[in-house]
Amino acid sequence: MRDGEWTFFHDPKGSYTGAEIIDEELAPGQAEASHHRLTDPDGGPYTSHLIAQHRLPDAVEALRGCVFTRKADTIDRTEVTRYDDWRDALHTVGVSFQDVDADALRGLFDRSLAAHRELQEAG
Repeated sequence: MRDGEWTFFHDPKGSYTGAEIIDEELAPGQAEASHHRLTDPDGGPYTSHLIAQHRLPDAVEALRGCVFTRKADTIDRTEVTRYDDWRDALHTVGVSFQDVDADALRGLFDRSLAAHRELQEAG
């Protein structure tokens, strides 16, 4: 671990089992400024692709855009290009739809599917 940086403990299944975080006092507004930069709908790195995942005792399951992956002893990938299948995959990784606007969720799927198809066409 380097001074002032985060260290993640990588799990070969594709996620992290833990992290070490340096305990430093933040300057006023520093965390809020970082949050706004990372989550800015116009180019923030946390808003460009849908990624939802969770860890199980023996596996990691993730939905990245329109690809559901389960990594355990083997790696299984499934394209989820139908809306109902995509919603099921989100539910599988623990995403709740309570208080989620149906049109907004459908819009997220449509954008994810368009990005998925664009990647496929690009080769």
